[in-house]
Amino acid sequence: MNKAKIIMALTASFFIGGLSAADDKQISPELFKDGERVVFYGDSITHAGWYSYYINGFYSTRFPNKKITFMNAGIAGGSASSGLPRLQFDVLDRKPDTVYMMFGMNDVNRDAYKNLDETDEKILKSRENALKGYKANMETNIKKIKEAGAKLVLILPSPYDQYSQSAKAPNLAACNDGLAKCAEIGKEFSTQYKLPIVDLHSQITALMKANPEKNLAGNDRVHPPASGHIMMAYFLLKAQNFPSLVAESAIDAKTGKATVQNNCKIEELAVKDGNISFTYKANALPFPTSSGPWKEASALVPLESLNQETLKVSGLADGNYKLFTNEIEAGKFSAADFAKGINMANLKTAQSEAAAKIWDAVAKKYNAEQPLRSIVQTEAIIRGAKVDPADKVAADAALETFLSKVAQKEYYGKVFEKYRKYRDEKEQLVKAFGEAQENIWKVQKLEPIKIRIVKAE
Repeated sequence: MNKAKIIMALTASFFIGGLSAADDKQISPELFKDGERVVFYGDSITHAGWYSYYINGFYSTRFPNKKITFMNAGIAGGSASSGLPRLQFDVLDRKPDTVYMMFGMNDVNRDAYKNLDETDEKILKSRENALKGYKANMETNIKKIKEAGAKLVLILPSPYDQYSQSAKAPNLAACNDGLAKCAEIGKEFSTQYKLPIVDLHSQITALMKANPEKNLAGNDRVHPPASGHIMMAYFLLKAQNFPSLVAESAIDAKTGKATVQNNCKIEELAVKDGNISFTYKANALPFPTSSGPWKEASALVPLESLNQETLKVSGLADGNYKLFTNEIEAGKFSAADFAKGINMANLKTAQSEAAAKIWDAVAKKYNAEQPLRSIVQTEAIIRGAKVDPADKVAADAALETFLSKVAQKEYYGKVFEKYRKYRDEKEQLVKAFGEAQENIWKVQKLEPIKIRIVKAE
């Protein structure tokens, strides 16, 4: 799909569901502050998905002097209804300053959309009841979170991909229409309770419609791949008005002076024999862009707009030049390229290597947090059976009873196997998660680098 069509799809998405980019009624979420504790509360898309970790990565690279704690409170199979019994111990007891809540995919009753007969009263009633339950349970969640004193942001649910022509799962071809109604309910609550919202639903739906050859929600039409989670993070950050600027610098080669130093500092600038060298220290780092998922997502949304580290050099003699950062060759560019400006965020540089270390630390945090999510997922089932998880015999019996009744026996069997493996290590796992978070802050370092612009032979 060409860029013009993508831009048209994104522009149109702001009007789907009656919500425009200029709508004064839409409340934008705030940027996270230093010391803030943020919980992402939702279903499997949050539980094992990466969007909250990409947001963590963006903040850790863009604001390396801030210590923000991001916490996952997603549960596979979760809904606005099943979230309520765990809301206190899994969300509120963690003392969040802000909660981002997204439910809908498991509330809409996807099975009610297998039959497209719009005259079947039983099916229509089932859909209606699911939406009524969703509305009631979402409102209860909203009230409890507000009563606890946390700020709340509603994420309108990620869509079901009924548009993909290549996804392997059977198509519940009206399911996303039901999720659109869940999104409308979210907008109503935003107005009623004056809550910020992030409209993932209409914006990603627009991309799905414009790209039916792709699987933007995976082969099951529900769970986005890594590139989909990057796009989710993109829309969340755009809703926050996340700054696009990493740093901006400009040098006049004729006068040997730095003319622009925006969010960065240039020192020891020297121009000799047509070559340039200087010490460069930016107050932020670019987000790493070398991964396959980043490139896939960039083909559909303008990720570069959130990742601008520009270097301009005017007054260079005609010809080609090599750009080095700490002896890493970032690329070869013409004098005209330098005059126009180069986005170093797209290149392999000393800055991108430092950013990659931060992203590695975020990925390790993901790996440390996932076993804890398996524990919470299983303990929520045990508590639902009115059993204390500390009573292992009774807990195991409750799990066996649950397993005998549930359809997804293989999936839950593996979940319970993980739980039995990890439950005696819970204290150590909590400690490991804390250490992983501390490690991210430790590697959020900014070091000056040496940049050289050298005539290419």
